[in-house]
Amino acid sequence: METKNRLKDYFSEEQLRQAGQLLSDYQFIVLNVSLWRQQIPWGPFDRRINDNFILIVKTEKFRTVVNGKERILHPGEGMIVAEFEHQFYELAPDVTEGESFILHVLCDHPQGDNAFRNLSSPYFALSHPEEQMHSLMQIIALRNFNNSIALSYCAFWVKHLFLDFLESGQYSSRTIAPVDLRITTALAFIRKNMSNNIAVADIAESANLKEVQFRSLFLKNCGQTPLESLRKMRLTHALRLLTRYDLPLNDIAKQCGFQSLAYFCCTFRKFFGIAPEQYRRKNR
Repeated sequence: METKNRLKDYFSEEQLRQAGQLLSDYQFIVLNVSLWRQQIPWGPFDRRINDNFILIVKTEKFRTVVNGKERILHPGEGMIVAEFEHQFYELAPDVTEGESFILHVLCDHPQGDNAFRNLSSPYFALSHPEEQMHSLMQIIALRNFNNSIALSYCAFWVKHLFLDFLESGQYSSRTIAPVDLRITTALAFIRKNMSNNIAVADIAESANLKEVQFRSLFLKNCGQTPLESLRKMRLTHALRLLTRYDLPLNDIAKQCGFQSLAYFCCTFRKFFGIAPEQYRRKNR
């Protein structure tokens, strides 16, 4: 006789709602996943970056600080730092070398919400450390075969990590009002036409709104301006093209709606802190 698992045995009704949001509304885009072997003299790293950062200790101990909270992390433990938040990490004082997994991740959501900001603590312990770290090793090995497949697999791994956070009570999403249907129409128009030379007036027209009214409604629903949303979609698409195809940079710029290669490279570097060609070499 088949034994059936029931979701209500794992999640409350509210957690089930949030699990549905995590799986359907949030898209995790992994920019990089790697295993680093650090040894003295090394570090420390003290910085703010414009993507979401995950560190997981594989061997030895690391001293970390996130927004003023300090902790010594042991194997199987990690920290998560949301974009633009302060982070610091180094080998623990009594350690001369150690290994850690490093992940850089973008979080895409129709209304601009960032799941990495919905955690009650920046620190966590893996629920099944041996199995989860083995999966990360497989993902890193897969990069030598097919980087696109590896990063897609890693995005699934990150979603699974967040479901663990949800089950343990460490994750709780904000209550987000439903998106106005006119804004949903506008977002669909942006995705369909982001390779074209479109302006805010064009996007507003697609939603049958006056431009001033549209800008206000878009900001209220999405937490960012229409141009910020358009720019983010274009740059996210550029990441996919850079990692999956050997297209000339000029072609990628055009496919992503940038009118010149120089403007594309400048915008890409400003947003991600690295030039497009450097990013491609690093992630191919």
